[in-house]
Amino acid sequence: MNLHSHQLMRRLVSLRLASSRSLQAKDASSSYASDPGAWERRSYKYFLPIQTRWSDNDQYGHVNNVVYYSYFDSVINHFLINCCGIDTSLKSSTNIGLMVDTGCSFGKPLSFPDKVLAGLKVAKLGRSSVTYQVALFNSSSGAGDQSPKSVIEMHKLNFGGGGKDDYLSEASAVGHCVHVFVHPDSNVPQELPPKMRVVLEEIM
Repeated sequence: MNLHSHQLMRRLVSLRLASSRSLQAKDASSSYASDPGAWERRSYKYFLPIQTRWSDNDQYGHVNNVVYYSYFDSVINHFLINCCGIDTSLKSSTNIGLMVDTGCSFGKPLSFPDKVLAGLKVAKLGRSSVTYQVALFNSSSGAGDQSPKSVIEMHKLNFGGGGKDDYLSEASAVGHCVHVFVHPDSNVPQELPPKMRVVLEEIM
C-alpha cells in the first residue's frame, strides 16, 4: 500500500468512526425522549427556576431552539457549583468539565415572559464522565396566559415561592448533556473526585 492509499484509508476509518459516534449520540437523544418518564416532573431530582428574557424569543415569538441549551447549561452548572463545590476558574481548578455531547427534543414551545423550571437528574456516571438528563417545565400560571395582571398579582407570581407545584407536570422539552472531566492543562480525562461522585449519585 503506497502513502496516498494509506492516508486515504486512515481518512475513511476516521469518517466511519465519526459517523458511528454521531449515530450513537442520536440514538441516546431519541431514547431519552421516547421514555414517557423523561417528560414527567417527578422524574427529576434538582430544580432551578429560570425567567425567560425578551431576547430569548425569535422572530416567530418563541424561545429560539439554541436558547434551550443555555437553560440546560444553567441548571447543570448551578448544581455543580452549589452542591458539588466545583471550581470554575482555569487558574486554580485541576478538574474541569467539557461538554462532549448534547441533544434536545421539543414538545411545546416556550415564550417570553414564561417562567421555566429546569429539572435535572444524572442518567449515567462513568469514570470521568457524567450524562445528565434535563427537562424544562413551563409555569402553570404563565403558560399561554397573556391577560393583564395587577402589580400585586405580578408580585405574587414573581416572589410567591410556591415551589415545583407552580409549574406544569409535563415538560415542554427534554434533553441530555454529557460532561467529560479533564485536567485544564492537558485535556486528559480525570477520574471524578470521590466527594463529587457521592453528590452526583444523590440525583440519579
